[in-house]
Amino acid sequence: MKRRAHIHTKKCSCGTLNQINAKYCQECGKKLGTETSALKVLGIIGILAFLFFGILAGVGMMMAPASTYDNTTMVEPVTPEEPAAPAPAPVPELTEAEIIQEKYDEIYSIPYVEDMGPAKTPEETLSMNQGDCDDKAVLFADWLCDQGYTDVYIVCLYSSKANYGHAIVEFNGGFYDLTDPVVYNASEEEAMGYYLIGGWETYEKYQYFSGMQQYDPS
Repeated sequence: MKRRAHIHTKKCSCGTLNQINAKYCQECGKKLGTETSALKVLGIIGILAFLFFGILAGVGMMMAPASTYDNTTMVEPVTPEEPAAPAPAPVPELTEAEIIQEKYDEIYSIPYVEDMGPAKTPEETLSMNQGDCDDKAVLFADWLCDQGYTDVYIVCLYSSKANYGHAIVEFNGGFYDLTDPVVYNASEEEAMGYYLIGGWETYEKYQYFSGMQQYDPS
């Protein structure tokens, strides 16, 4: 039995089978393959349109503000506040004794320059920045009076062996030598015992009042 050859056919939309190489349907005359080509073209157009609009959507999301798609991506970092600087420690107030010591040291540091004339006024001693024992004693006594002390005295020491004297200050029972820190707030007994060793035999007190223009016990 002779085997029948298989012939490849191309089916038209009208249902007619045509030879594979036929361009037109032998029954209806319609061009073969146009449906398939059209479907392919539509498929390609659909794919391209999908890709195009997908790309547009992606670009739009990238360019949109962060708040429209993610309100956490653009959060500004919070800078911690620096701790406030600690308040400066209060300066403790000086006691009465410390204030007197401070003024004594200030006057004691004024250069000693001997002057055989009468004591200078406080203003003169300060402007010249020099003085001897009585100049410094008057300056210290005047400052004490300005602070409100009332029993302030200039104490003059005398020696039979010398032709000059020495001046110190006494107030509230304490004796102060503005040229010799050994005598600082010393009692009368301590001070006079110390000066007696140095040859100062006698002394006299002269009360000092604030604003005295000049002091000259002689």
